[in-house]
Amino acid sequence: MSDCLSIEDLEFTTCIGVTDEERKVPQQLLLSIQWETDARSTAKEDKPVEHQDYERIAVALRALARTPRHTIERLAQDVANLLLTDFKVPSVSVSVKKKALPDAKSVVLTLTRP
Repeated sequence: MSDCLSIEDLEFTTCIGVTDEERKVPQQLLLSIQWETDARSTAKEDKPVEHQDYERIAVALRALARTPRHTIERLAQDVANLLLTDFKVPSVSVSVKKKALPDAKSVVLTLTRP
């Protein structure tokens, strides 16, 4: 399958950080996801299937992000699990961007799960 859907730079605020002090102040993160889909049936029927309902996926991602975490790695894994389990996507790539260094635009973690 070569069709993909993506949501790029979904903004949300969450409490994340290794130290208790860092998790006290909510931080803005950017989340990008790309998942495999088969767009043929949607194009033919003009009606999305569950794993193509990106509005519902965005709502679920924002709800997931409300839970405080220590690392962006854990957040990215939780996002991948959500898409694979709840939305039945065949594979997903997740990128999380965090402003973590004063002299860098962002720190980015990208993971891919089948």
